[in-house]
Order: sequence, then structure tokens, then C-alpha cells
Amino acid sequence: MKPLTGSTTDQAPADPAATDDVLATQPIGYWSGLAHTAVTRHLRDAMARIDVTQPQYWVLNRVNGGPAAASREEVVTQLTPLADGPHEIARVGTSCFTGAGCGSSATRSAWPRSGCCAR
Repeated sequence: MKPLTGSTTDQAPADPAATDDVLATQPIGYWSGLAHTAVTRHLRDAMARIDVTQPQYWVLNRVNGGPAAASREEVVTQLTPLADGPHEIARVGTSCFTGAGCGSSATRSAWPRSGCCAR
């Protein structure tokens, strides 16, 4: 491949109002952002059909995913960087670890009987 010399590239920021004829000129960050949003929306919609949110799934997975269940504090520390806000995992963890807001019986049955949603 021949290196670019003597030319400049267009480094304009993404334009969400771009028309169809200029979409190909959008930077890769624009396209990866759209892909991220679409995949996240698809996953959250699929989980909503079984009455569980993505953060609830993360908590369920951490608590029930290993030989020893993680403590609430460990779960909050591990998952907070992934959440939409700094208090989202703590809020989800609180509602799940107290048995409130755990969703459907299918969701409740996924929790270890000694942990969240034991009924």
C-alpha cells in the first residue's frame, strides 16, 4: 500500500444530521457509536421480554457465576464502571439483594436460594 504524502484527510467531527449522500464520509467513531447503540438496544429489548434489565443480569451473573458468590460490595465495585451511572449497580444490587424488584419468577429462580430473590 502506498503511504499518503502531501495530502490531508478530513477530520471533521461526526454529523448526526448528515444526509444519505455524505454518510460514507462520517468518521469511524460515528459508525462504531451507532453499532454500539444498536447492539445495546437489541440486548436490552431481548432481556426486557424476560423481565430483566441488563444491570440486573450483570448482578445475577456475578452472584451466581462462580464457585463462591460475590458479596454486594464486590459486585458493585466490579460492575460500576460498566453501568450508565455511578449509582446504577448499587441501586440494582440493593433492590435485588433485598428481594424487591427482582422481576419474574424466571428471574427469581436464577438467583441462588441463599441470595437475592430467595422466596
